[in-house]
Amino acid sequence: MTNTTYIEYQNKIFNRIKTMIVILNGDGMNARLGEKGKILFVITLLLTILFCGCISQSNKEDSDDGSTIGSLFSYTITGIDPGSGIMKNTETALDEYQLKEEGWILQTGSSDSMTDALLENVSLNQPIIITIWSPHAVFGVTNLRKLDDPKQIYNNPNQTRSFLEEYAPEWKDIDVASDVIASIVSTDFSKNAAAAFSFLHKFNVSDTIQSDWIYEYSIEKKEPEIIAQQWIDNNREMVDSWIPNNSVSLGKSSLVLGQPPWPGVTVKNQIASLILEEIGYNTSIITESAGEVYNDLINGQIDIMLAGWLPATHGDYWEGNIDKLTIAGINVYQTWLGLAIPNYVDKSISSIEDLGE
Repeated sequence: MTNTTYIEYQNKIFNRIKTMIVILNGDGMNARLGEKGKILFVITLLLTILFCGCISQSNKEDSDDGSTIGSLFSYTITGIDPGSGIMKNTETALDEYQLKEEGWILQTGSSDSMTDALLENVSLNQPIIITIWSPHAVFGVTNLRKLDDPKQIYNNPNQTRSFLEEYAPEWKDIDVASDVIASIVSTDFSKNAAAAFSFLHKFNVSDTIQSDWIYEYSIEKKEPEIIAQQWIDNNREMVDSWIPNNSVSLGKSSLVLGQPPWPGVTVKNQIASLILEEIGYNTSIITESAGEVYNDLINGQIDIMLAGWLPATHGDYWEGNIDKLTIAGINVYQTWLGLAIPNYVDKSISSIEDLGE
């Protein structure tokens, strides 16, 4: 029964009660009813009022108990930096899944603030929905349920395969689920720094390994230099397989690595920097926004970008610059982007489509 229907029904009941009370007090009714009849009549009125009160309370509870999925999350998706690829995707998702019409909003912040909000809600066993990607440290903190995206707004493996076939054909047959993370350099980098290009061509880790780096940096609060050196020491055989032999020329002596302020690339740049120094280069790292890193790559102020989420997330930066930029290697094959909730939240929620119910 809807609220409007219920109110109309309740009003009818009370109007009838008032009418019956007037009748009861009338002389004609007094004449026809004895004392026992009046008592039974009063009991009937009391039971009717009690019944209406129960319905009223039940209706109030139904409307206030978070009966819709949206109200469970306060119609809020906890996001990260405004303008980032995943936030643009989420704005698209709000439109495509008609969630804005339901009152859903996307809360901006940063990767750190999103992680803090998740950890706080998990500690209280409270529901929360976040924009998230893999590799990321939070998958080592709690079990997250990745919401299905039937419209493929966040993840489109066919698009990625087509992109690789055109711009990085050597990797066109790798197993992908979403974007890849590419090592991006300028088109003349392979000539100007041949040994570094050879290293980047081979440099590749699993999404699990990068998630471990992020966990140590973001959650355990270790310094990226310490994480990098320990990982290199513990994975010497893999590292040695990436280092070219001495016959490959260094070319330029100094290299600049650009990094957006993201935990994953922060540690990865430290590892790459240490290995490049082993090869014989002097290295430095500049931290700036993703857009600024791409611009500085094009202008020659930065040599290497190890956080190229392509083709979707950083598509705007790549398109229009394909004559100036090239892919030296794919450093992580498997990624995922989208919305996720802690696994303890309502098990019936499995898809972004469910949020509109």
